[in-house]
Amino acid sequence: MKIRTDRTRGLTVGILLALSPLLLVRCDRWSGRDYSEVAIATAWGEMATYITRYTPANSPTYASRCLGYIGVTMYESVVHADSSYRSLAGRLSELDELPQPDPDQAYDWPTALNAGQAAILRSIYNQTSDANKYSIDSLEAEILRSRERSGVAPESIERSAAYGRAVAEAVFAWSQTDGGHRAYLRNFEKEMVHPDRPGGWKPPLYAQSFSHHPLHPYWGENRTFVPANDSYWHRPRSRMATSSRVM
Repeated sequence: MKIRTDRTRGLTVGILLALSPLLLVRCDRWSGRDYSEVAIATAWGEMATYITRYTPANSPTYASRCLGYIGVTMYESVVHADSSYRSLAGRLSELDELPQPDPDQAYDWPTALNAGQAAILRSIYNQTSDANKYSIDSLEAEILRSRERSGVAPESIERSAAYGRAVAEAVFAWSQTDGGHRAYLRNFEKEMVHPDRPGGWKPPLYAQSFSHHPLHPYWGENRTFVPANDSYWHRPRSRMATSSRVM
């Protein structure tokens, strides 16, 4: 038995030694990577979809809401880099104002985007796993090192990261008042009175979900991003008018 164990250990060590150059190449491929401005935005887009897919208790309704706020954060963190673009503050429902950059200071906008995306993902998907949170932290740190290697001044990096985080905090605070905050805690409405009328919703015999209760049946009552959409969906309907608690 001892001889067999020693042989097994020797074989394991031999395999690891043989593969070590490949493992080093794999690590070197990602360590020290330099991110272009486009690559930074793409990397965070991929991270957002990954976190959305692998976060527990998520749902299509809640995920679409989160992606909306993540997108607004990305846009607002860099919109002032180009004077031909306009901020969404004052144009979206109840988003009256957002943090403004100091016009007398220089900003590294990719760093602002990087910090803003990390902050909004941590906040809006606070229920995600520790492993996913580590992935967010790792990507943020990797891109930050890339900006440092590119020669961005430390004070500019610090200022830009603070600005990106401030934008994310403001967007997240705005998100908390839309009616869908932490809605993953109440995905299925167990108390809803099912309508007794032709075409009224009934629990399906077979469904994609494990639950036969409706998923977020009152989601349409949440605040919309654009005021015009809100007036459209909440206009009087003579044939479809129902109680606010009957679907």
